[in-house]
Amino acid sequence: MKSNQESLQHHFIDGQHIIIPSFEDWQLLKSDPFIDGDEVSFINSSYLWRTLECANRYSELKIGLGYLSKTWRVWMHYAFRCMGSKMQRVHLEFLQCYFCDWKGWSANPLVSDAYFGEGVHGTYFQLVKAIDRYSIYPCPKCGQRLPRYSIWVEY
Repeated sequence: MKSNQESLQHHFIDGQHIIIPSFEDWQLLKSDPFIDGDEVSFINSSYLWRTLECANRYSELKIGLGYLSKTWRVWMHYAFRCMGSKMQRVHLEFLQCYFCDWKGWSANPLVSDAYFGEGVHGTYFQLVKAIDRYSIYPCPKCGQRLPRYSIWVEY
């Protein structure tokens, strides 16, 4: 795959160049995991495909690719929550409420892996400081606090 394909969206998020493939592009990458000759890491991981399924159901979630390291020439996947014109880095995780039987997807902006990568401006602590402006979502069923910091939950 070439990075200049029209189906790929290009963004600069926290200074990092991010490509957001279409669903069809992800399918192509699964069988040929290279962009401009550089490997797409973890393309066959079950976590990536579960998060893609989740993101495809909700327009406010995106899964993109950015260089983990230009030295190693490898692409890494990242999850984002779209909040107006801002795209917040998140870790998508499947949670269970401790107080009721709700289970569902959540977007946690505090997992440090979301902030690693080539071109990311600022330290982890500088970047997560900005999340103070976002609401923390409770369990959508019982209203209690979820076991992890969530700025989005699946309803």
